[in-house]
Amino acid sequence: LAEETDEDEDSDEEHDGYDDERIDLEAIELDLRRTHLLTEIEPLRQVLMQVCAMAPARPAYCQGMNFIAAFLLRHLNGDARKASQIFSLLYQALDLDSVYCDRKQM
Repeated sequence: LAEETDEDEDSDEEHDGYDDERIDLEAIELDLRRTHLLTEIEPLRQVLMQVCAMAPARPAYCQGMNFIAAFLLRHLNGDARKASQIFSLLYQALDLDSVYCDRKQM
């Protein structure tokens, strides 16, 4: 248990500056572990956090965004900056705010 606690504390430190309510940190962390398209998690985390921080809606993250980000990273040779920019443009162009569904309110 001590190892898990230390890991959780480290994880919180990585998210400094991303406490915005648009970002569901718990959902992102769960999906990072489910993404098998990449070997490195940090660039994926970076892309998802940046996209969600720029999104106009609350919350901005929904399940499956990790695969879009992973695809972009893979085809952009791991360039998180470019992947974030492209994903943000897609998010806006496709009006991804409108596809979010909060099951708790259903």
